[in-house]
Amino acid sequence: MRIVLWRDACAVGATAFLAMSLAACSGGNGSSTSGGITPTPTPVNNVEPILVDSGPLVNGQPVGFNDTLYTTVTICVPGTATCQSIDHVLLDTGSTGLRIVSSAIALTLPYTTDANHNTTSNCIQYADTT
Repeated sequence: MRIVLWRDACAVGATAFLAMSLAACSGGNGSSTSGGITPTPTPVNNVEPILVDSGPLVNGQPVGFNDTLYTTVTICVPGTATCQSIDHVLLDTGSTGLRIVSSAIALTLPYTTDANHNTTSNCIQYADTT
């Protein structure tokens, strides 16, 4: 008898939850339109356009991988408006940090330090000598 009552209570609770959820939706998508006017979505600040292609071109030939995610990043000299946009930076969702080969950077970037004058950036040479 206990199992039947518990099962019945769960079914009633689930049905009530589903009914309230559907009533809250009221069949719409959360936006309203009037006279065929579509509202403009609010821009999101944490969005970066991406590009899927075979990579940047060197002497007219792609040097990346087919169907790879790339983006453009802008780096600036700290404390200034001197900036450079770098196209076709590989977007690797499994990594942290930013790896840019030095030949792609035309700016003179200083090392940055924390309050104790410890270097906060590191430039390392990878095994492939880049």
